[in-house]
Amino acid sequence: MDIIRFSIQRPVSIAVGVIIVVMFGLISFGAIPIQLTPTVDNPIITVTTNWPGRAPEEIVDEIVKEQEERLKNVTDLRSMRSNSSQGSGVITLEFNVGADIDRGRQEVSDSLREVPEYPDDVDEPFITVAEGAAENAIAWIIVDLDPDHQADHPDYDITTLYHPLDKLVKPMLERIPGVAQVNIYGGRERELRVYVRPRELAARRLTHVDVIRALRSENRNVSAGTIAEGKRDIRVRLVGQFDTIDEVLDTVVDYRDGKPVFVRDVADVALEHQKQRGFVRSFGSPSLAINVIRQSDAN
Repeated sequence: MDIIRFSIQRPVSIAVGVIIVVMFGLISFGAIPIQLTPTVDNPIITVTTNWPGRAPEEIVDEIVKEQEERLKNVTDLRSMRSNSSQGSGVITLEFNVGADIDRGRQEVSDSLREVPEYPDDVDEPFITVAEGAAENAIAWIIVDLDPDHQADHPDYDITTLYHPLDKLVKPMLERIPGVAQVNIYGGRERELRVYVRPRELAARRLTHVDVIRALRSENRNVSAGTIAEGKRDIRVRLVGQFDTIDEVLDTVVDYRDGKPVFVRDVADVALEHQKQRGFVRSFGSPSLAINVIRQSDAN
C-alpha cells in the first residue's frame, strides 16, 4: 500500500521515472546488434605462420608443435586444430559460446610470445578473429581500371596495386568498429630479389650460401628482453630488417684479405613483384578484390 500511496501523492516523480525507463529502453533497443539471420556461433581465433619454401613436415615439427604446446591452456578454449601446407602453418582455436574474444586474443598473443625461438626466416605469426558465420564476407570491393585510363595505358598491370591497398586501404578498413578481418585477392606482393653473379663470387672464393647466410643474419628483428621501470616492464626489440635496396647492397657477406665484401660486389638487387598465385576478373578485365569480415556481435 505504501507504493500505491506514494504513486498517488507524487504523480510527477512517477511520470519522470517512467519516462526515464522508456528512454533507456529505446536507447538499448537501438544498440541491439542487427543480423538478417541471427546465429549462435563459437568464437574462433586463427594463428597463421608463414615459412616460405618449407615442407609441411618441417613446419609442424619446428613451429606448430611449439605453438600448440603454449596455446592449449588458453581460457575457455573448446578445441584446437592445425593445418600445415607448403610454406604455411595454420592453427584454429575454437572457444566456448560467450567467451570474451578480446581477452582470448590477448591470451593467444601472450602465449605465442612464450615460444622460445623461431627459425631465422620465419615470418611473424599473425592472428585473426572471427566467429562462425561471421567468416562470411559482408562486403566485397572490386578495384579495376577506369575504361578511359585502360585505353590510354593498355599495358598497365593493375595487380601491382596490391602494395598500396595492403599498406593504406586495408588498415583503414580494419579500424572500422565491428570489422574482424580484411582480405585482398588478385594482387602481387612486392619483394626484393637478389641476383648473384657467379663469376664475382668465384673470384672472391664465395658461394651463394655465404650470401644467403649474411642476408639472413642481418635481416631480422631480435627481442632483447624487458627492462623493469617502476611498475612497468618495457620490452626492448632490436629492429634490423631491411627497408631499402641500399641496406641490402651494403650488407657484408664476408672478409677477404682484411677487406669487406659487400652484396653489391657480388650481386644485383631489384625490387620486383612476386609471381601471381590467384586471379580476379571483373567484366572480363583483371581486377583486385577486397572482402570485409565482421565480428559476430557487430551490426
